[in-house]
Order: sequence, then structure tokens, then C-alpha cells
Amino acid sequence: MDSTALELYLYMGSKKPIIEWLESEGVTTREEARKKLAPIANGNMMSVMALGAGSLHGTVSGVKKVLEHFPEEEVSEEDSSEND
Repeated sequence: MDSTALELYLYMGSKKPIIEWLESEGVTTREEARKKLAPIANGNMMSVMALGAGSLHGTVSGVKKVLEHFPEEEVSEEDSSEND
């Protein structure tokens, strides 16, 4: 799937095709999904700003829905003891 299609799905708040794409890319955690979605969401923001019209509501809603699909990365006891 190309970036234009992903941006459009995200703009419309359509989560299923984006989740399927992320899973096909091997994404398993919320952090990995966030990293993959950042450039797409930024593309939508730039388009709205450049055109001076439109809304980011669909993009924000779409990102939220997609991220909620993926589990947060669990912190192991070993990792948490390093932060103490």
C-alpha cells in the first residue's frame, strides 16, 4: 500500500486497512505502530496546513483507534530495575 492511500485512510479515520498494513509490516506493539504512523500523520498535517482547509479530526481519531489495537510494550522486571 502506498503512502497516499495510507494518508487517505488515516484522514478518513478508517482503521482496518491501516492495521492490516501495520501487521503485514511486522508491527506488534503500540510503540512500533506509533513510529510507523508518524510520517503518515505528519503528511496529513502538512497537507491541511498547506491547503488552509480541512480538519485533522479524522487523522487524530484514526491514529488513536489504530494505536489502541496494539498492546503496549511490557517492561520486564530487569528493565524496570535499571531505571531505579
